[in-house]
Amino acid sequence: MKKYSFKFGALLGICFFMLFLNACAVNDKQTNINEQDIHRVYVLGTGDKIDVVVYGQEQISGTYIVDSNGNIALPLIESISARGMSVDELQKHIIDALSPEYLQDPKVSIQINQYRDIYILGEVRNPGKYNYVPNMTLLQAIAVAGGHTYRAQENQAEITRQSNEKIETFNAPVKTFIEPGDTIIVKRRWF
Repeated sequence: MKKYSFKFGALLGICFFMLFLNACAVNDKQTNINEQDIHRVYVLGTGDKIDVVVYGQEQISGTYIVDSNGNIALPLIESISARGMSVDELQKHIIDALSPEYLQDPKVSIQINQYRDIYILGEVRNPGKYNYVPNMTLLQAIAVAGGHTYRAQENQAEITRQSNEKIETFNAPVKTFIEPGDTIIVKRRWF
């Protein structure tokens, strides 16, 4: 009898060890985007807040919000389109608008001050509007909203995202990186 209980205990220990190794394995194909790369890949949209610095021109420099038309209103050049552009593209667009009519060889720097909000609805404890943080996963966003309710589907959620003037809706696993402006709906499980 002792032989079998020892073998069963060893087998059970090996199973737990294998489960532990499996849980520790990283199987996420997405990569984090560092702050410098965001300027090349992040597309500005309505609600983004940006800091524009035109060196030597304090009256133009300031914090601007991309309005509902996708524009920012700068002194001198007034309304300039920002929606759909990367930070680097907008920077070049502002330089082109300022020179040579207003400034000779303007130096412009743009930083994202605050990203568009995300919206988390459905089976979470505190549904609502939340600030986006770079490299935020779906699971982290759900945690910010107080976590799942006892009725929630915990392994995935529905994401609605606007990109290039079209809106797409898809189901995503909790390790998926979300984007600013996403609407997340945590569905109810039925069993």
